[in-house]
Amino acid sequence: MAYKINLNQDRAAKWRRQENPDGPVTYIHEDSGSAPQFSHMKYKGTKKLDLSPENLIAVASNGIERIQSFREKHTESGECEFGRYGKVLVNAEQPALFMAWALWNTQDEIVYITYTASLQDLTESADADGIALTTSWFGEL
Repeated sequence: MAYKINLNQDRAAKWRRQENPDGPVTYIHEDSGSAPQFSHMKYKGTKKLDLSPENLIAVASNGIERIQSFREKHTESGECEFGRYGKVLVNAEQPALFMAWALWNTQDEIVYITYTASLQDLTESADADGIALTTSWFGEL
């Protein structure tokens, strides 16, 4: 899949796309090794897909049950470059921070992004949020 992220150049310079032909699209932070990973899904059902903010948050929350000893969970939804999004952020022991986004183009495509970090670096997690919310998808490479 071809993704475009929009971060200012100084901050974007710390993130490198990892070549992973059989796996998800991944960007690695050069200092910490933390990595947002992207998965793309295309809805092929016959009913019109209509995801509410709550449904997008539920999609983003998929998998948080595996997080050990989580202390806090925050959710939000809104509009983004791709269309609409739902986000979940979990503070825990392991990983220290987990964020996930479900982006929906309001038609038939969903991008699911996860980000885990062993330390809670506010600049880096803000960058990961920026990467997710400014993502545009341009189809097959």
